[in-house]
Amino acid sequence: MLAAVAASLRNAVRTTDIVARYGGDEFLIALPNTPGEAARRVARELARTVPPPVTLSVGIGCMGEGVQTPAQLFAIADVALMRAKQSGGGVSVE
Repeated sequence: MLAAVAASLRNAVRTTDIVARYGGDEFLIALPNTPGEAARRVARELARTVPPPVTLSVGIGCMGEGVQTPAQLFAIADVALMRAKQSGGGVSVE
């Protein structure tokens, strides 16, 4: 099932984007040069591409004010992901 999800995610993003398995059933998707609103739109589109019965919980982090390193970006996205999971999954929060 994870291979099918990974393939769906890779097929749904640009060739310049990065899809990587981050651990367990979590994937990291890097969208270079993508503002927050566009990232939210991509998250909604990705949620529609995964094969049932899979649902996506998405945490979004954006580089910018106060976020200068990849570690800070991952931390923000991870907190957002935990909030999404706690709210029942299938949602995207930032």
